Amino acid sequence: MQIERRYWRGDIDLVKTDRSNRELPLGRLDEFLRPFRPADESEFVFVIKTLHGSTRDDSVIRRHHLKPAARRVGIDRPGFGFHAFRREALTALSRTIDPIQALLMMGHTRPSVTMLYALSDRGRQEEGVRKFQDSILGKKGNDE
Repeated sequence: MQIERRYWRGDIDLVKTDRSNRELPLGRLDEFLRPFRPADESEFVFVIKTLHGSTRDDSVIRRHHLKPAARRVGIDRPGFGFHAFRREALTALSRTIDPIQALLMMGHTRPSVTMLYALSDRGRQEEGVRKFQDSILGKKGNDE
């Protein structure tokens, strides 16, 4: 996926910084999204058809599609929206890629900004501490 423009509340413009203009790997999601790609590649991928035409307004999509779906599966909360998925994605990716790659994928210019997005993962922190301690103590695996 090529990120080269931004859309915010009806305003389409170039991305904020040169680093924001980037290509993101989609992995297996690429195959899933293939049928939804617009015939005209200059069009946006995420457009919702409505009774009154179509929209890509994130507040409309959030209110009428995302929030009801979140309520159905029990994950809705005040302020829930697309940004929650961005934070979850960064947190999950940080388990498999290094922080610099995460920064580049998020399009941030400073690591401090990327750190604001990551969610705390106590289980992973505990695992890291134990692995470090085991390496010092010469233990392998989960020896007690």
